[in-house]
Amino acid sequence: MRVSSTRLYHMEWDQYVEGNMLVAWGSAIVTTDGLFPKTVVGDVNGPGYKEGRGEDARFDRITNFVQISKDKIVIVDQQNCCLRLLDRSTGQTSRFAGKCGGCVWNQSFKDGNKDEALFGYPTGILFDERDPTKLLVLDDSNHAIRSIDIATQVTTTIFASDKTLLRPRSAVFDVNNKDILYVAHRRKVSMYNFADNNVTLIAGEEPEDPKKFTIFDGAFENATFGYYTANIVPINERYLAVSDYHAHKIRIIDLVSRTVSSLCADQVTLAFNEVPKVRRDACDITGPIGLMYEKGKLYIGENGRITIKGVEVTEDDVEGDGIVG
Repeated sequence: MRVSSTRLYHMEWDQYVEGNMLVAWGSAIVTTDGLFPKTVVGDVNGPGYKEGRGEDARFDRITNFVQISKDKIVIVDQQNCCLRLLDRSTGQTSRFAGKCGGCVWNQSFKDGNKDEALFGYPTGILFDERDPTKLLVLDDSNHAIRSIDIATQVTTTIFASDKTLLRPRSAVFDVNNKDILYVAHRRKVSMYNFADNNVTLIAGEEPEDPKKFTIFDGAFENATFGYYTANIVPINERYLAVSDYHAHKIRIIDLVSRTVSSLCADQVTLAFNEVPKVRRDACDITGPIGLMYEKGKLYIGENGRITIKGVEVTEDDVEGDGIVG
């Protein structure tokens, strides 16, 4: 396949090809051993809408996906404003929920079955850890958290507010409390509580003048993020990692000390079909979006490459001195 500098939005381990990583890259999903990518579905540089098999199918910006079984993937087709289903055994795509082909900002919001539901540029998706028969969708222009029953494909709305949850993009459950969902949205990170249906700001703010906005580390009440907080993942019960796209940094949220810091650490960059490059004590990442953590390593999706940063923290470090890159 042709190598592209298109953004890498999401990655997770491939359940269908053991040992590989599955990556949302532009308007395609690829599987890779870390060096050589192979297209699973879509075209990295060929946006559009078409149901089909493998590379004949067309998507318009795949911002996330979730493997609901070894051979089934639900895909967030953001600019087509719908969710798609991929059968890995046949390569065939089909519509999973929503009306594919585009939508109108703030005018595509409706609950219902797969034919009735409407989404406004959906961006994130994850299993509902309170009930794994359901998926949660972060519905960007509707400023909403939506729920989809995997079996019936019926969509309902859990929460929506353009005041407290402006443009949600990614979310992750608290390690211990499944009533708590941490959400990355626009220039902020907030906490949604299922028990009281309420959103509480953790850190970040909307600037009066974005052109003069400064990125700050520090206490929650002082810390700021760039536009936009793209993905959020847990490191353990104390720390969250956030890809801060326009700040070109990975930010670490410490839920114990209530601080935000920027991760500076050695990193290895895997540009597909190229020799891996090593940078020492690097702080900046070019436009990070995709983010995955496993066993002391953060995998970061940039433009056409994956960067790996080591994170020195023990899994039971809840009251220690802090994370070290």
